[in-house]
Parts: sequence; C-alpha cells; structure tokens
Amino acid sequence: MTLLKKINKAIKKLSTKQKVQLIAALTVTVAFFATATTFAWFSYQRRIAKLMKIDSPNVLYLNSAHREDAINFEVKGINAEEKIVDDYGNAVLYDDSGNVDMVNGKEKNITHKDYVFNVTGEAVDTFTIQLAYTTNNPFSYELYAANEYTAAEVTSQSLKVAENEAVLVEYQFSQSELNPELPAITGSQYHLNVTPPNSLYYRIDTACLDTQATSGKYTGRYLNKTTDTSGNEIADGTYKATTYPGYNNVQGNADPVYWQANGVEAFPGDENPDKSPFSRHFILRVKWDEGELDNAAKETDIIYITVKAED
Repeated sequence: MTLLKKINKAIKKLSTKQKVQLIAALTVTVAFFATATTFAWFSYQRRIAKLMKIDSPNVLYLNSAHREDAINFEVKGINAEEKIVDDYGNAVLYDDSGNVDMVNGKEKNITHKDYVFNVTGEAVDTFTIQLAYTTNNPFSYELYAANEYTAAEVTSQSLKVAENEAVLVEYQFSQSELNPELPAITGSQYHLNVTPPNSLYYRIDTACLDTQATSGKYTGRYLNKTTDTSGNEIADGTYKATTYPGYNNVQGNADPVYWQANGVEAFPGDENPDKSPFSRHFILRVKWDEGELDNAAKETDIIYITVKAED
C-alpha cells in the first residue's frame, strides 16, 4: 500500500470530530517550523489515530458552510460528465465558440466544482489560509471570498441567474446545533436562526472582499510548485523531506503542492477595535480543462486547508 493510500485510509477511519481535531493538531505544528516558509503540517509521522484537544491563543476553527463540523474534502464527488446548469437547474447551451446560445447551442460538461468552507475564530485582525494538495488528477485550485444568503434573500435580491452558468452554491445543513466550542458571534449576516433542513446559498461577492481578494479570487503564492516534462503541475520537492520525514521513495504526485494567502482580513474593510469573534466563508474552486478529466481514470487526491492567526 502506498504512503498516500495509508494516509487516506487512516483519515477515513476517523470520526468527523476527530477529523476536525486532526486539522487543529496539524495546524499547531506551525510552531515547530517557525523558521521555514511553509506550514509543514501534512506529516505522516503524526499519530493521527490518537488525537488530543489542543488549546492555544487566538484559536481559529475550520468548518463546513454555516459553521458545521468537518473540513476534509475528497474530490471523489466530482463528476466530469455533469452538465452545466443555471441557478434554476436548467441546462445552459453553448455555441462552438463557447458563447451562450439557448436556441441552437449544445450542452457542455462542467469544468469546475465549488466547495464552501468557513473560518471562525477569536479576535484577530488577519490570518493566513494555506492549501496543500496532491497532484494525481489534472486539477487546479482557486480560493474566493464568499457571502452567505438565505433562500428568502436569494429571492428578494434576485441573486439567481437564468440561461447562464449558476453562480450560487447551495448547502443544505443538518445540524440543529453548531459546534459548542466555537466562539459566539452576533449579527443578522450570520443567519443564526436558520434551522435544518433549510438550505443556505453562497456566492463570490464584492461585498465581502478584502485587500487580498480585490477581484474575488485570492492571488496568494505557491511555495513549491513546478511542472513535469508533460507540463503537469507537481511539487518541486522542496518540502518532501519535511512532509514525509524518513521516507525516501515518495511518489511524485503524493508530494503536496503548498499555496497560501497571507493577510486575509477577519473583518473585510474594517478593523476590529472591540476584538470581537469573527466568522467568514470562502469558496474553494476545483478546476480542470474540458476533456482532460475522465471519470473512469480519475484517481484520489487529498486537499487540506489550514489557517493560522497572524500577529
């Protein structure tokens, strides 16, 4: 069994709570790599089956949409043969040049999938978000700032689009109570009174942008990305020994690429003089080129997200 498969198998055995704790535990390893330029938390040496709660100042929590537990994405849910639809579920038709043509056009397959996640925390001004991902599939990744809407707000603000690619990401949550460890937040924008099984909706929005996401997408920077002889994205090996200490035969695609955005604002456009807890949503977009992804040949990739409060 390859090292990547061992990691994936071990993580799948964990409960949702343990997975959340795992992310917290691995995030804390930043302290051990303070002189490095990356957060080498993607380490197999950690005993992921035996996790302890870790307390630290300025704790940040990673959650799914609407602050639900779980922040472990698996890309097996991507269907390369899924068709593009609008926000009403109707197929969008395109001409040969890629322009919308609802009369004579043809259906097209999707070329991206959006996942919503949340960062909630105690009082901080800015924080760093880091992605680490393996490269078995021809995916690329983009990070966007997002806003949350109820179904009523979607209707009243006419947020749905017709005859064009959907802009809303629907999330149906099931928990009647949020993680009790999360810091309490107040404000109508957090939709705290919405109860299951209602849906919430998320979209990339200029209303929630900060200085690191002037057009919605975080530019960030790669710490170790290069390309192989075929032009495929891979890690350049800079952090392989740190990521997999003691392993010499790590398959190239299992060596994760690290990307990070610094200076992400807890309160976009605002300082936080009252030192209030915050809660922000983001959209992780997984992209691929049309025709390059085959469901039958699709392999497993692991994507991890970590956050760290900045001084």
